[in-house]
Amino acid sequence: MSKDQDLVFLTMRILDKPPRSYKLDKDGVFKEDQEQIETWEEYFKLFDNPKGFEDFMADREQDISKDKN
Repeated sequence: MSKDQDLVFLTMRILDKPPRSYKLDKDGVFKEDQEQIETWEEYFKLFDNPKGFEDFMADREQDISKDKN
């Protein structure tokens, strides 16, 4: 294989795999995040900020227009 073919093959191999998430650990090293965060609630729980989640939801409620009957 030529160098160009190798690069294309490598790129396609990377694109075939699902994207990975990395986070900085306590030692200052990036490691693959084993927990995939699916919702904002999980995000705020993971980072020990339940008040942040309440504030986030309150802001969202203000942004969403209310149906008037």
